[in-house]
Amino acid sequence: MIRTKTLRIAGLAAALIVAAPALAAGRGEGPPTVGEFLLEVARAKGLAVSGESAASETLRNAGVRVPDLEPGRPLTEGDVAAVARALGLRVTTSRPSAAFSREGVASFFAVFGTEISAPWSHPPGPPEPNEDPGTTSGKGSPKPDPQPGKGKSKGHNKSPSEPF
Repeated sequence: MIRTKTLRIAGLAAALIVAAPALAAGRGEGPPTVGEFLLEVARAKGLAVSGESAASETLRNAGVRVPDLEPGRPLTEGDVAAVARALGLRVTTSRPSAAFSREGVASFFAVFGTEISAPWSHPPGPPEPNEDPGTTSGKGSPKPDPQPGKGKSKGHNKSPSEPF
């Protein structure tokens, strides 16, 4: 009896593991749309969204600089990269016009889901034109050098009156 129950639970767990990517990728058939992706992004951020067409506006109202994308259009790698950059993630693609699959969407959220849902420590969106990644303030002022000069000093304090 216990063995049968254990096998049923193991079978159910295996079925859920196999079905999880399909469930996470969405209910629709065919390639995902831009609107579906933006809806999932808004949900990952914890925003209340009424539908795919309102997802872009909801994200903009939350402070995300989402690019103007047509919600009914099939999702491409370029679309995903543009939205990810608007969220403050540093991503690129070498194939911006390539289709993005439902499995790719599930993988994207598996990799970046925690970063998307985390509160912002900086303004979302791409860096400002005058912002240098190597600066502390983001306004173009350089980081102070912790040890100014040429290399590390060894501290040779030789004095004729105190040899040691």
